[in-house]
Parts: sequence; C-alpha cells; structure tokens
Amino acid sequence: RRVHGKKKKLDKATFVSHFTNKDIGELAFNMFDTKHNGEIDFHEFVMCLAALERGTDEERVAYCFELYDTDHSGKISRKNMETMAAAFLVALRGLVTSGADSQFAARYERKITELELQEELLQHSIDVLFRKADRDGTGYISRQEFHVFCQEQPEVLEPLTTVLKAVKHACQWDWEMSPDSSGGSPCTIS
Repeated sequence: RRVHGKKKKLDKATFVSHFTNKDIGELAFNMFDTKHNGEIDFHEFVMCLAALERGTDEERVAYCFELYDTDHSGKISRKNMETMAAAFLVALRGLVTSGADSQFAARYERKITELELQEELLQHSIDVLFRKADRDGTGYISRQEFHVFCQEQPEVLEPLTTVLKAVKHACQWDWEMSPDSSGGSPCTIS
C-alpha cells in the first residue's frame, strides 16, 4: 500500500479504506487526527501509535477520550458512548473471528455474544458507566471526569487495545522519507 506526496499526510478516505470495518477506521482516524483538520500527518500518526503502545496512563487516557468524543465537542455524551460501544462490538467481533490473536479471542468471544444477544444489557452497561463517570450530573463527561473514571475503571481503556489491533491489521504501512525535486521530503507509506 503506497500513499505519497509532498503533503506527507493521509486523508480520511485513504486511511479508512484500509479497514475492513469502516466504523472502526473512522474512529481510529478521528483519534489519530489530533489537529482535527481532516488529515493525519506523519507526526500525528507516530505520536498516537507511540502513546498507545508505550505511553503513560495519562497519554492513553487522553487518546481514549478522543476516541469516545466522536464529535470532537470536548466532552462525551451518551450518544458518543453508544456510538463507541456499537463500533467496539463490531471491531471485537472482527478481531475475534479473524483468529489473529487466540488469547484475545478467548477473552472476548463470550462477552461479545452476551452483549449482542441482550441489547438491554448493553444499554444498561452504558447507563451504569455514564452515571458513574458523569459525576456532576450535566449529561456529559468532561475530560477531568473521564480521567478520574479511567483511574477507577481501567477497563474503559479496552477500546484502545481494540483500535490499536485494528490499526495494525489494516494499516501495515512503512513510512519512508525520500527527497523530492523541490528539496522537501515527501512521505511514502508502503
């Protein structure tokens, strides 16, 4: 897979096209696009991957907040959480059925089936999580509330693992820097 040019950026359509699950591709894109300009540059891509792979808890919580904040409003609404839960289930199903990671599959297969079979259980889980996280009762979860909630409920960060696995599976790219005729360094993703 090659994407190259003087801009050294990936647009949303190109990035998402590499994902089997387009919803997860869009969520991943939104998390990586930290400048919220509709493109992912090399720096954004590397910084996000580094934070997800080897980052501090603070960095992982910050990126997880971006993942849940699907509309970039700076807060997490119940709708954001429902969107994330639905995409998370689809992504988990894809990763479990792909057989890429048997330990991962064994851990989540039963949980997915239970949640898919019982929509009420999923809605109840969202209700409980939202009530616990929305400490001031505003109907939204602020960054601070999310941070505190993640310290108390670290399983909230599990979607990061799922998205990271999906990104690694979908975007098996190598970033290369090569000089162009203008003296710049276009980025090639192969």
